[in-house]
Order: sequence, then structure tokens, then C-alpha cells
Amino acid sequence: MKHLVKAFVVLMVVFGISVSANAKEFKKFEPIQTPQPTNDPSKVEVLSIFAYSCGHCYNFHSQHLDHWEKPSGIDYMGVPALFNQSNEHLVRAYHTAVILGIVDEYHPAVFTTYRKNKQAVKDKAALAKFATAYGVTEKDFLDTYESFAVEVKVSQAKQIMKSYRVHSVPTVIINGKYKVSAAITGSHAKVIESMDELISKEKSALGISEKKSGQKAEINAEKKVAKADTKSVNKAAKAK
Repeated sequence: MKHLVKAFVVLMVVFGISVSANAKEFKKFEPIQTPQPTNDPSKVEVLSIFAYSCGHCYNFHSQHLDHWEKPSGIDYMGVPALFNQSNEHLVRAYHTAVILGIVDEYHPAVFTTYRKNKQAVKDKAALAKFATAYGVTEKDFLDTYESFAVEVKVSQAKQIMKSYRVHSVPTVIINGKYKVSAAITGSHAKVIESMDELISKEKSALGISEKKSGQKAEINAEKKVAKADTKSVNKAAKAK
């Protein structure tokens, strides 16, 4: 009898794991319990949350997201995660690169360099020197790095992490309503599939026609927004 009970328990455990694995395999997203407002309600907002220190993030970006053809009608924003102060220099560097208009080249280069030689991007001085290969001076980089505009972006990133209860990366948020990650879908490739499906669904709801922009994800729309934000922030700072 004991043997029968033991065999039954083992079968239940195996069956439970199998069901759990299959359920996970077919799951495409998690709904955000409290949907958040987006910056531009006329577009589908896509927030890609990552950390340079995360190997999974590097794989997702280098093998999938950097090759993703960004659909038209979306507002794409990269959000470097600030889990602790040890990586704040990388978070600030990302936003600095966006404002200076070099993020398309600088961002993937920092990602790759961090994986191979952390010392080359170890602090703000190293990051500023690194940026000179992309057409900006160290002074311009550091001035922007220390600017109020970057401070605002860092604060916004912290709020995004809190609002969406993001505890692991890479995670993608679609239009303030859906959370997508490999932990949910089962693979990075399926994350891209889910992103496309959810974006298409939200575009249809907004009446946006289906087109491909012919651009990769890193981030022409975000550059324009960042530059506009910088001008308004600087004006406000001068007014004070």
C-alpha cells in the first residue's frame, strides 16, 4: 500500500510539473492589474526595461530586440532599470545618449563592452570617454549626464519600475496594460511574437493602420521626445 501511495504522489508531482510547463509555454502576457496612463494616448506605448548587468537582457537585445522591425504608430522607450546605486552611472549614461542623439550606436556598444570589459564603462568618466567614438565630446557628455533633464529621466524610470511592479528584467510593457517577458512566454523569441500581437491589438483599438516603419527598435521617436523634454526642462530651470 505504501508503494502505491508513493507511486501516486510521484505521478501527481510529475503531472503537476508537466501541466505547469505547458501552461507557461502557451502564456503570452500578464495583464497589468492597474493599467497605467501612457505619455501619448494616440500611440501604442512600448517600454523595454533592461539592465546592462543582466546577461539575459544582453541576449534579448543582441539576438532579438536589436533586429526587431519597429511597427509604425508606437512610442518606443528604453528604460534602464535602477535596482541599486551600483549601476546608476549606466542608467544615467543611457539617458544621456538618448538626449545627445547617439543612443542607436552607443547603447549596443555599452552592452557588448560591459559583457567583455567592465572597466571600459566602469564610471561616468569612462562612459564619457567611450562616447567620444560616437561624435560627442567628453565635456558635452558629462554636462548632459549631470543635467536636470537626465535627473528627471532617472526619476521617471524609478517610477515606472514601481508602477508596473517590475522585479526582474528584461521585461516589456505594452501600452500600460500588458507585461511580457521570457519568464512568462517561455523564450525571448516568443516575447517578440507577443509584443507584435499585443501591439497589433492595441493599434486596432486606436484605429492605427498596420505598417512597418523600416526602423529598428532603438529609438528615433524617443530622441525627439528627449530633446523636446530637455528644452522645456532647461527653460523651467532658467525661470527658477
